[in-house]
Amino acid sequence: MIKLNEEINDFNKLPLYVNQHLSFLDTGNIRFMIAVWTFLLLDLCALPLLYPRVNIIYYVTIPLLVFIHLWAIRLLIKNTYSTQFECLLFIGVHGVIGSICYFILIQKTAYFNLGIRAPMYYVISTILYLLITGILVSYQFYKYSSIKKKTMQSVRKEREKESSNKYGYVIVLFPALGYTLSQTVMKQSDVAMYSLVYFAFLLLSIVLAYFAAKYLHKYFFMKANMEFVRFQTPSKKEMKQAEAEGKEYIIK
Repeated sequence: MIKLNEEINDFNKLPLYVNQHLSFLDTGNIRFMIAVWTFLLLDLCALPLLYPRVNIIYYVTIPLLVFIHLWAIRLLIKNTYSTQFECLLFIGVHGVIGSICYFILIQKTAYFNLGIRAPMYYVISTILYLLITGILVSYQFYKYSSIKKKTMQSVRKEREKESSNKYGYVIVLFPALGYTLSQTVMKQSDVAMYSLVYFAFLLLSIVLAYFAAKYLHKYFFMKANMEFVRFQTPSKKEMKQAEAEGKEYIIK
């Protein structure tokens, strides 16, 4: 379900998580986000993905990588106010491509660096990957399948709770990550090193699959509920500067 109940007609009384799902990415930071996600996060997998060369990996990944890089360059050049919907779609598609590339890299690491040759491993790991991806997609539909109106007081409480827990998961994650890295360095083993690399790629693949599910659902959710969508508009200073340069902002 991506269409909100017709009885709900007040954006401010929607739950906070729904308000956020109906909001665009910050136009002031979107170029930086696209550049980092494409030319750092995605390109991180390019070299190990393409070397040593495996023809089938070349045929699958190179067209995907070229496509997403060209799209990223287009968005970096275009006016951010005229590509607000397109940027959401880009992040979703980027997540799909990135998740696939990192999953292929996982399998390549398992084969070449960890020496896993059992066909059953590759069958089971692929099934698990598809299952996890399906769960992430289903979660997005479930999360927005039943939305009720909320009073302003409940919305305020929800925002306070969101703010207090904003960095909780990050704080918990760092000690665990530090412990893992220290244990790996102490062992100084190739197997340990490639195992860490394997799980790092696995984490990135799952995270990108999550963003793919989230932003593709967000894109279609907003398209289906245009009456609640609020486009970001340029400031007066930006408008004056655009007029002086003979440019025109197109909001869409």
